[in-house]
Amino acid sequence: MAQSIAFYLLMHQPWRFRLPLADPLLADAPMNQWQAALFDGPLNRRYFSGVAERSYIPMLTLLEELLDQGFCVNLGVSWTFWEQAELFGEPLTSLLSRVLAHPGVEIVGVEPYHSLIPFIDAAMFRRRMKWMQGRLEKRFKKRVQVTDTTEMFYSDLIYWSLADAGFSAMLIDGRPSVAGAEGPAGLYRGPASLKLIPRHWRLSDDVGYRFSNRDWDGYPLLAPTYAEWLKNAPGPFITVGWDFETFGEHHRAETGIFAFMRQLPVELKRRGITSVRFSEVLDVVPTASLTPPLEAETWAGTGTVDFFVGNRPQWHMFLNMASVYHKAKLTGQPGAVDLALRLMQSDHLHMLHWYELSGPEADVSMYFTPGEWWDQGRDGMLAGLEAIFAAFDRALDNLLYSKRARESRTSPTTLR
Repeated sequence: MAQSIAFYLLMHQPWRFRLPLADPLLADAPMNQWQAALFDGPLNRRYFSGVAERSYIPMLTLLEELLDQGFCVNLGVSWTFWEQAELFGEPLTSLLSRVLAHPGVEIVGVEPYHSLIPFIDAAMFRRRMKWMQGRLEKRFKKRVQVTDTTEMFYSDLIYWSLADAGFSAMLIDGRPSVAGAEGPAGLYRGPASLKLIPRHWRLSDDVGYRFSNRDWDGYPLLAPTYAEWLKNAPGPFITVGWDFETFGEHHRAETGIFAFMRQLPVELKRRGITSVRFSEVLDVVPTASLTPPLEAETWAGTGTVDFFVGNRPQWHMFLNMASVYHKAKLTGQPGAVDLALRLMQSDHLHMLHWYELSGPEADVSMYFTPGEWWDQGRDGMLAGLEAIFAAFDRALDNLLYSKRARESRTSPTTLR
């Protein structure tokens, strides 16, 4: 039976593409102009503002109240979320900063742009995770030792990349294929010093996906019931993890999701269950062993990377992501590489999961795809996405031409 529980919440918002692409990428323009041309600023501000009002601000306000009462939570924040939060401004930025600085909060490191870089360049992935770790530790004066990567991606290569980067533990999704039918219990050892923290898949999704589903046999889910389920989970320690937007966006306020979360710490305390930060259990909870898989797993969809590259448009976009990234590296310009990493966000592939698919997963993908894009029709949308990568690719060509020209002018003449 569980004696302690770690709550994990992920805050992320992508930069959505501008469809159709309006302006060309001029070779002599600064990279911020390229970024403004490729990504739809007004669209992103509109989406972020709506979610901030419905989810981020009310949930952070509630968390701050609960934290002051002794509650603990673990928060992951992508860099693209930070950027948009700063554009949104007050009261979100001050509220988020106070919550992250609170002693009851552990900051979990995520891949800065929520990108597919772990599958394209492991060395760059390692550097990006170290960069993120350093930025967060400098700003909040807290050690960042646990990571969620992107979409809880987990594989042998990712494991060793993070172990080499010096992290203490990484989050994985504790599906039956990973943790067995009984569900994940406690903490796992990996082949190196990096420990594995399994998210309890079923108990997490009972809130994340099923909370407001009137056809679910567990509806309505009340805090006393959920606290009892958590108490009866196997092992002394469990983790439940959600997108932050579970609260107020995926499940709107009228579903009772905020009232549920307000009452849950009270019900846990009545049952003798404490909420903890990940760092509190890394050395005290007994661990079992687990071997990371060669084929990557994720918390998205059915748990495989097919969720992101399983159909033709997704695979084609993934190849484009890899191509423009490696070409950007050839330019030697950090700004071009940074922009290529932004084009590599997993969200761009998530928004194509619906292609030639029906059912709950397709519905979720269509929900995340901007409504404005659908006005162009399916084929128009796909053509517009292709045009994004084609425009960036051509612009990189111009940078490479210029680089070659400079090199030829500065090279010494060869004497024959």
